[in-house]
Amino acid sequence: MTVTGWFWVIICSLGAASSSFLLRRSIDNIGKFELELRSISGLATQPLLFIGIILYGLTGIIWLRVLATEQLNIAYPVLISLTFISVSIGSMVFFKEPMTAVKLAGLIIIVLGISLVTKG
Repeated sequence: MTVTGWFWVIICSLGAASSSFLLRRSIDNIGKFELELRSISGLATQPLLFIGIILYGLTGIIWLRVLATEQLNIAYPVLISLTFISVSIGSMVFFKEPMTAVKLAGLIIIVLGISLVTKG
């Protein structure tokens, strides 16, 4: 993968993770979410929801750039892996979710996997 490809994949990963954090915060702000009118209308009042959706859309547009210039069989695993790592770390920082030794070991294995995929 090219240096430019890496840059755009990292941007996509951070955009996807950040949009997930914004969407999660929107749900936390209304207390709970069920597939019912009350929850949906509650979410409709959350500015972070709309920011998260817009960010997710912009990330998708940037991803199109990656698809046009990089090998999909490398770029997609890297995107998913980096997003998984970003979400795991962000969840721990922003939502106080636990990071266990097993989860940490899994993240290390993912990093090793990324290095193997990009070298192959």
